[in-house]
Amino acid sequence: LTKAMAMLSSPALSIRSGGACIIAGLASGAPFEGKCEIRDQVLSEALSGGVLPALLKMLFAVSNLDPGAAAAEHFAGARATAALMSTNALRLEACRLGFVRPLVKMLFSTYGRVKGTAAVALARMTATDQLCFWWHRYTERTYWDLPDELKLVVKPDGSTEALAADEVLYDEAKSGYYVRGIFKPVEKVRYCDMLASSVSGKNCRAG
Repeated sequence: LTKAMAMLSSPALSIRSGGACIIAGLASGAPFEGKCEIRDQVLSEALSGGVLPALLKMLFAVSNLDPGAAAAEHFAGARATAALMSTNALRLEACRLGFVRPLVKMLFSTYGRVKGTAAVALARMTATDQLCFWWHRYTERTYWDLPDELKLVVKPDGSTEALAADEVLYDEAKSGYYVRGIFKPVEKVRYCDMLASSVSGKNCRAG
């Protein structure tokens, strides 16, 4: 696993792709030396060991001289990404890093296997209704954690006070929160709903 992770940083395309394929196999639960228990270790290491940033770099690969080489890297990166998207923690981290935009772009690739693998990766990233983000309609900023303005209130002396749960109420009709009676135009968006609108051609807020 350590060697496969190191391969993702190789300057050689074939080695990077090979490392991604190994990680995809291990994360999928494929037997390794007769054992499948390594899958949990792979998922844990992917979250803390820098695997996702390396895969993201592969998804953004560009080659004007050899488009086929870039497509091969996209395929390998998307395949590994799809295999890893089995926990909400990994899905959230992938969202934070910006995996959505390159994967959506890959859906329009002229290479069939690239489109197909990207579709699988996106489908696995949406395989939950628990993953949400917050979007401020006025500033158009995205938050993957509850924004401070929904957790804290600033006092006149500059100090902050934590808000109680019953002081922050979500208004479904207005798609925003009331904090101590003051409306905040912060919309809670389910990730799966956002991706559906992104693929249909609307703005990708969480990109």
